[in-house]
Amino acid sequence: MKKDNSFLKAGAILVLSGFAVKVLSAAYRIPLTRMMGASLMGVYSSVLNVFMPFFAFATSGIIPAISRFTAKLAARQDNAGIVFLKKQAQRLYLLTAAAMTALYLVFSRFYSKYTGENIFWYGAVLLAPCIVMASQEMVYKGLSQGRMKMHITAAANIIESGTKTAAGIFLVYFIVNNAARYPVKLTVPACLLSVTVSAFVCYIYLFVSGRGPQGTGKPKNITTKRQLLSMSLPVSASALVISFVNFFDTAFCLPIIKNLPYTEIVKSFDGASFMGAEDVSMYLFGIYQGMVLTVFNLVPAVLASAGAACLPVMARADSVNDGTYLSRQSNRLFMVTSFISIPASVYIFCFRNDIITFLFGTTQGQTVIASELIVILVAVCPLACFVSAFNSVINSCGKSHIIFRILLTASLVRCVLSGVLVSLPQINIKAFALAADVFYLIIFVLSWVYISKLGVKINITRVFIHPSAAAVALMAVIKLTGFARAGGIPVFSRLLLSGTVFCCGYVITMYVTGFSVDI
Repeated sequence: MKKDNSFLKAGAILVLSGFAVKVLSAAYRIPLTRMMGASLMGVYSSVLNVFMPFFAFATSGIIPAISRFTAKLAARQDNAGIVFLKKQAQRLYLLTAAAMTALYLVFSRFYSKYTGENIFWYGAVLLAPCIVMASQEMVYKGLSQGRMKMHITAAANIIESGTKTAAGIFLVYFIVNNAARYPVKLTVPACLLSVTVSAFVCYIYLFVSGRGPQGTGKPKNITTKRQLLSMSLPVSASALVISFVNFFDTAFCLPIIKNLPYTEIVKSFDGASFMGAEDVSMYLFGIYQGMVLTVFNLVPAVLASAGAACLPVMARADSVNDGTYLSRQSNRLFMVTSFISIPASVYIFCFRNDIITFLFGTTQGQTVIASELIVILVAVCPLACFVSAFNSVINSCGKSHIIFRILLTASLVRCVLSGVLVSLPQINIKAFALAADVFYLIIFVLSWVYISKLGVKINITRVFIHPSAAAVALMAVIKLTGFARAGGIPVFSRLLLSGTVFCCGYVITMYVTGFSVDI
């Protein structure tokens, strides 16, 4: 197969849009955490953790399935086949989404009564329409990505995230500034409503812009509902497993933290203040979800877009059994992943306190807690980034069931580890971060073993050693010179100065040493 830069062009579009989406997501969660407080952010995250298993199972497998089949049909110039695929997919996934919506509403009703918290039921009423709308959105995105029209998916993601940010901040700001008329707890359903509003706006955009080829004709190749399900179900099952882990944290682990001795929890964080926290468990959970994961997930979420861009390219290689091209494109994806994830992880680790203070304010207790949690998590940030890269390679070969097996294994270990560690007062919420470390390590190792069996050989020196050496050496120089720690420099200026020097030095070093030649 002839070499081309289709992956790089498509990847650049989705990576840049992914970065824009994460900036908007940060612009959403950061001010909300400031206005609502860590405890209410914990409540909001808890409702989402109940919602996500149903949402993930109904929607997560659609894009990989549609993208893969569309790419193969496009390679054969079978536009009629793409039109037929679209109709099949819309009907099939509408039915599955409707079924999952009904299950979500029923489950939330019972779960709300079980916990005595009505917010889970009110949240379900507000969020339920998202499942149906998202199922159709994913069909449009899959069609666009399979035809390498990444700008449609990129624009849809930015529109959805931008709408959620604007609507959420407006509603929460209005409630907080009218506290005499509206209880502050209404900020939680306001945030949930913004999610549904953004999904509706995104659906309208994709309905107009992302419909794909039009017209009639006899398909050369017919994609059946059974084929779609065989591809999408394992991916959906994998997403369900991950979502269930988060639900497990909410439903099983949080009540354990709630019953731990307060004094022991305070000691575990070097005496950090919990002033104003009515529910310490929800306060810690809000810090973990609203602050720590906002920072940690920035890099993996951006790089997930590169994996999505690479999937249709590699699917075409798989369709003509071009193993050499598949291996080359895979290594390009891995090099892009390491080029961004490794220096980003090093920078977050070294400047975590400044990042937290700049984003979330100078509340000493929250900064101490968030900093300790980030130290635990950031070590596996590059591994988390490689999850999407490895999954794209495996999905492109039609082996989605392997991803499910790997995730199931890692998730079971994670749940057991979280359940055991969270009961120890000196660990408490740190159990989530420690279990996540083991989770990503298991996925990384098992995925590497499997893609090696597919014939994809990873260039360890280029993918791991080269970027790691450059990032660590440059950060050591920055730290040793001490200019980024000079007293009197505002936090933002310190981050801007150190970040600019680090990024420019890193890019120049990697270019001079020839890293970009193989990308």
